[in-house]
Amino acid sequence: MARFMALAKYSPEAAKGIVETGPAAREEYVRNALTESGATVEAFYFIEGGEWDLVVIADIPDVPGSSVATYLSNQGAGIYANWRGYRLFSGDEVQAAIGQVVTLTRPGS
Repeated sequence: MARFMALAKYSPEAAKGIVETGPAAREEYVRNALTESGATVEAFYFIEGGEWDLVVIADIPDVPGSSVATYLSNQGAGIYANWRGYRLFSGDEVQAAIGQVVTLTRPGS
C-alpha cells in the first residue's frame, strides 16, 4: 500500500449537490469508491475557503498506475473542478531512500 493525499476543488454542480444531500452522503460516496478500489481511507475533511474544498488521506494499492487510475476516475466523473494527488512518505521511508541517493555531476564539469 502507498499513502496518498488528495486535494479537490468541487465543481459548482457538486457543491450544489452537497448542499442538497448533505456532506455525509458525499463522504460516504468517496469512502465507498476508494474502498471498492482496495484503498483504506484514513482521513476525510472538508476545507473552509481557499483553493481546495476537500482533503482525503488514504492508503491505496501500491501497483503501477493506481494513482493515475484514481485521478482519471475522479476527473472523468466531473465531480471536481480541480484535483491533485500526492504520494506521502514517512520519515523511515525517506531515510531508506537516502541510501539510494547518487551524486550526479553536470556534463563537462
